[in-house]
Amino acid sequence: MKTKKKILSIIMAIAFIIGTPPVEDTAYAEGEATTNKAIEVLFIGNSLTHRNSMPSILEGIAEANGVNVNATPLTYSGYFLSSFADPENDYGKQLRDYLANNSYDFVVIQAQSTETLTMFEESTIPSASTIANLIRANGAEPIMYMTWAYKYNCTYEKDGKSHTIDNPTMTEKLTENYYKLGNELGAKVAPAGQNFKRYSELFPNIELYNKDEFHPSYTGSYLAACTLYNTIFEDYHFSDDEEENTAKQTCLGCPYYKTDEVDISISKETASNCQMVADVKLNDHASYVSIPVGGTSRYNASISVSKTNELYNSIFENGDKITYSSLDDSIVSIDKNTGKFKALAAGSTLVKATSASGLSTLQTVQVRQPATGIKINEKNVKLCVGDTTKLTATVLPANATEKDITWTSSNPSVATVVNGTISAITTGTATITARTHNGYTAQTTITVALKVPTNLTITNTTSAKGDNYTNLVLNWNNVLKASRYIVYRSTSASGTYKKVATVENTTYTDSNLKAGNKYFYKVYASCGVLAYKSDESKTASYIVPTKAVLNSAIRTNASKKKYIKLSWTAQNEANGYMIYRANTKNGKYKLIKTITRNTKTIFTDKTTKKKKKYFYKICAYAKNNGTNTCGAFSEKVRVKKATK
Repeated sequence: MKTKKKILSIIMAIAFIIGTPPVEDTAYAEGEATTNKAIEVLFIGNSLTHRNSMPSILEGIAEANGVNVNATPLTYSGYFLSSFADPENDYGKQLRDYLANNSYDFVVIQAQSTETLTMFEESTIPSASTIANLIRANGAEPIMYMTWAYKYNCTYEKDGKSHTIDNPTMTEKLTENYYKLGNELGAKVAPAGQNFKRYSELFPNIELYNKDEFHPSYTGSYLAACTLYNTIFEDYHFSDDEEENTAKQTCLGCPYYKTDEVDISISKETASNCQMVADVKLNDHASYVSIPVGGTSRYNASISVSKTNELYNSIFENGDKITYSSLDDSIVSIDKNTGKFKALAAGSTLVKATSASGLSTLQTVQVRQPATGIKINEKNVKLCVGDTTKLTATVLPANATEKDITWTSSNPSVATVVNGTISAITTGTATITARTHNGYTAQTTITVALKVPTNLTITNTTSAKGDNYTNLVLNWNNVLKASRYIVYRSTSASGTYKKVATVENTTYTDSNLKAGNKYFYKVYASCGVLAYKSDESKTASYIVPTKAVLNSAIRTNASKKKYIKLSWTAQNEANGYMIYRANTKNGKYKLIKTITRNTKTIFTDKTTKKKKKYFYKICAYAKNNGTNTCGAFSEKVRVKKATK
């Protein structure tokens, strides 16, 4: 009999193929996939995922419901999300290889069972965020797979202490952290952990746990697969036919696994109960809201369930009451019955919706403290062309959560501003404005002047008026945007400076100055507008001694006229004197002595001979910037040979 049925099936299949034109999406008979192109699902997890080949169970449920799913497991026992997030870890390398070489529609992420309890903030959230970014770069959608609490108690280590929690408490903690994670990543959460608890309360005689009271039994894996199927496909578009589309968005009512010939280790009744438990979903209108302090909103949660869910409809025929709570009443207070909440203080917390049927969902509420004012801490700033400076602004109040500031310049040709950093472009004024996200402003004025001329140096040249006059040559560095320079002079450091020249280049010669006077100079850069003239340069001074007077040069009797004694007139403005000697009047004069005291006016030359004549000349010198500057030489004086 079975053989005849099999032959008949083959004949009908051949007839169907021959009579049907080839198309891209071929419809299959009831209980077979409706599309040739498989929906690709990658599973990242550990033994809670691969135990009982749960990804294959999902494939079978999908096939039984007429959906073509190809499930690929990438699972390792005892792993943490940080392993897959780390590009240097072998697991991390494998994940990146899978994503680089394959295209997925969905990627299911399952964290290690206790890591969300022990290292949630410091490891789970950043690791899951890294993984979710990789998934979205592949073009896939991440799905968070909420695991279940241990059957009785769970003991774990955190902060150097041992903690033990029971099944209901662990379920609550897993629920809160998985939804917080899903809200953070913008990812759906498959509440398998909640469904474990609900199923155990409805069917206490059906075992969802392995003997280790942690890993799932086959029924547990089947329930998890049903939960994942409904989460993944709850809003998936299968068909334009509304009835067909709705039927495929839940696994409720489908043949419980592929074909009747396959033994899946649970009864059809048990599988049907798993489908009905997983069919119930608690939905919210938004996973994340942001409101200001004092603002109000409403958390709207609602139950969605199939009309054919006999189990749910029989238990909650009079309605499934939803109540609301806040995880931190100091930040957000919420009405238990209506879900209306008010923001009390800046910060972030979760508000929770809980159904009488045992489902929970959570919304992240970010409470902002808007700005109520702003001030710029620097006022009436003066810069020089080419300078930069950083302005700082304080957003008020101090606990404002939105401190973004937009900076603008009223005159970008004079000064630009980027994130508070001012760049001075040219001379002029500009008003810098700092603006908060909600429109409060503060301003300060920027005045851009020329930079101070630097490296003012002085040298001297011979004056056309004679030995007791000199020319002083001034040089300084160029100043950006300067069109001219103004030179001031004084005869004392603290005296009155008078303008002596305006020049367009960086040098000036002050001619025919009297020797023996010390002159002080400073230079300003100018662009023709007095308000933007530079500050004065550092003062530079210079002195050229007057012409020396050599009064006498005679042989002394003390050494039997072998020595020659010189005397000259003192110069108060000099630092000392230099004595030169030659053998002929116009010969080569050699420096024989430097006198370092201006009060000394006598010197005896003991390097002479009696039977030779000598010629002497002397000059006074002054120190200018560490260099000796000589005045004009004295007249030359001859000393004859000694006669005796």
